[in-house]
Amino acid sequence: MSNMMGSMNIVWKRVTGVVFVTFQLLCCATFVGCGDFWEGGDPVSATSMTLGRDTIDLMVGDRFKIPVMFAPGEPANHSVWWDMDNEDVAVMAHDTVVAMTEGTTTAYAVSVSNQLEASCVVNVWPRWLDPYSEYPYDMVVYADITLYGQPAADDIYVGAFWGNELRGVARAMESQGRHYTVIRIWSDNERGDILTFRHYDPDSARMVNHQAQLIFTGGAVGTPSEPYGLALD
Repeated sequence: MSNMMGSMNIVWKRVTGVVFVTFQLLCCATFVGCGDFWEGGDPVSATSMTLGRDTIDLMVGDRFKIPVMFAPGEPANHSVWWDMDNEDVAVMAHDTVVAMTEGTTTAYAVSVSNQLEASCVVNVWPRWLDPYSEYPYDMVVYADITLYGQPAADDIYVGAFWGNELRGVARAMESQGRHYTVIRIWSDNERGDILTFRHYDPDSARMVNHQAQLIFTGGAVGTPSEPYGLALD
């Protein structure tokens, strides 16, 4: 039997056949009795919610589903409300980010159970297009590209950059059963530009700058039969 001080409104709600009791206390109350008092939330309550990524990178038009994890327990209701800080840059389609235009925004998540909060920065980049019409000089690199010691998959984008300017995009090729990559790189100068490389993986929504460098010399580097080894680590 519970002794209560003050007034209390009792609201009965029936949801999917289960009756919940919401106690709206208008002033302090004391409870005396056996067992625990359920103060709200799920029978198995999560006290924290995290997203699988703090930051994601997407090219315009790409999309990525953000993983959601609860701890220490799993809530009965896994639903999450999503909101996007700048919907000109990206929008949410349920739990999936859809990249709209170049820029940076933040995705916010609030769990239905216990109203736990988390967020993820979303960087949207323009799609990598070969800049052949912008520069007077070019060179061709026939490359054997490895990514962290493994052959780079065909669905991985690799770009050559001078500073933050895209100067060339890798294209997968095959000749007489041999697979290699061609990167046609463009420049304002006949030689001397120091080029760096980035890779973009749309499946994991990651864009990574690598330490590998190549000096622009004009002409060709490597051949289809003996490609230049480009290690991106």
